[in-house]
Parts: sequence; C-alpha cells; structure tokens
Amino acid sequence: HSPIAEFRSKLTSDPENMGHSTTETQAWDLDFYTNFAARYHEQFCQDRVLGKVIRTFVSKLPASAQVIECGCGTGIAAANIVASGCHLYGIDQSEGMLAICWQRVPAGTFEVADMLQYSVPDSKYDGVVASLSLFELSKQETAG
Repeated sequence: HSPIAEFRSKLTSDPENMGHSTTETQAWDLDFYTNFAARYHEQFCQDRVLGKVIRTFVSKLPASAQVIECGCGTGIAAANIVASGCHLYGIDQSEGMLAICWQRVPAGTFEVADMLQYSVPDSKYDGVVASLSLFELSKQETAG
C-alpha cells in the first residue's frame, strides 16, 4: 500500500468520525500531511472536477474578489482561485503542505493555522472555500 492508500483506508474505516477520535490520531494526520505533502499533491493535483467547481464558484464572485481558503493544502484550489483574478488568503495547519502551496501560488497570502482555532482578520471576504478540508472534520468538530 502507498501512504495515500493507507490514509484513505484509515479515513474510510471509521465513517462515524472519519478517523478522528483522539488528539493522538489528529497529530498523526498532521504528521501525515507534513511528511507526505508531495505525494498527496501528486495524487490530487489533477482533480479536474475540483478545478471546475472552483472556477464556477469564482464566476459568481465580483471581479478581484477577496477569498479565504481554509485548509488550502498544496494549493490545488488556490491556484485556480488566483488564476481567476481573485485575491487569496489561505490557511492550513501543515507546514509541509503550505511549503508546496507557497511555491505553486506565489500571488496568494498563506498562514500556518488550524481552521478550527483561527480568528479571521478584520477583513471583508467575498467568498470562503474549504474544498478538501471539510471531510477531515469529525461530527464533534462540526457540531456547534
């Protein structure tokens, strides 16, 4: 098994909490993303469906829109957002993922941060994206 296949297996093995039952498991997931960021990117960077969804989303926004992306990862959605003329502010808790994102999308602004603990700056955003990060959250994390 490849690390990504093992990761997918882990996520789908527990549909109730998507693999997040303890702080230890969450730390493992962060380590996974940090250590396997390049492999993750290779696996998912050609997601044409995501690209189409992001372009459709951006088409509904005003010109030069301000967009925040929570869980921007390696910049898969970010690249489409910036290419569409939007100003992007992205956050991700994995430094390894962001290292690739910073290289791929130098026109964006990025910060290492946990989207569940993040306080949005006093800025106005025209759109919010969390395309590949929401499936990572447990029911407990999304209750509120």
